[in-house]
Amino acid sequence: MFTFGFLLVFVLTQLFGLPFWKKMHFAFRFIPLAIYLGIVIWAYSWIPDAQGRTWVRMQEIIRIPAIEYLAALFFYLVLWIMLKVEGKLGRRNRKQLPTNANDEQEVEGRDQAVQNQKKQLGRVQVSKAKQVGFGIAIVVMYTLFVVISMVIQMVDVQVDLTALMVLFIFLFGTGIAVTMRLHPKMLGARL
Repeated sequence: MFTFGFLLVFVLTQLFGLPFWKKMHFAFRFIPLAIYLGIVIWAYSWIPDAQGRTWVRMQEIIRIPAIEYLAALFFYLVLWIMLKVEGKLGRRNRKQLPTNANDEQEVEGRDQAVQNQKKQLGRVQVSKAKQVGFGIAIVVMYTLFVVISMVIQMVDVQVDLTALMVLFIFLFGTGIAVTMRLHPKMLGARL
């Protein structure tokens, strides 16, 4: 089950990162998927379940890739929301540029101010205290991941493996999205 699930993710996403695919016609990209489907159908069609029925275990290889693609969509939405919130908060903190441009000097001055502001935003200086605070927050977040995993293991939570995987993916993935937004703040001008 795991082999075929992760193999589908590999065939649909990672395989086409190889350079020779860029030189080939687009239609050739369906060949690996067709080979994958042929192997999967051959391998899973004759494996009986507990009652001896065949052709009923195909859903097993769909669950993992479906969860992974839903998780990727979820993380995209979480990061998009975080970027929007950061953008709104950042606009409040920036100085407002003058908007009444009556002559060319004022327009040139405003354009120069916009360019300077863009340069400054690219090289935001973060105080050492904030850098340390962001670093501590990142370490605490990953420590929480380990502690949560240990507690669930020690308590011996009896949950279906797929449900536990979904819980961990979305819980830890959200935490990772938060740390992804903290890293640039911690590094500041070094980025």
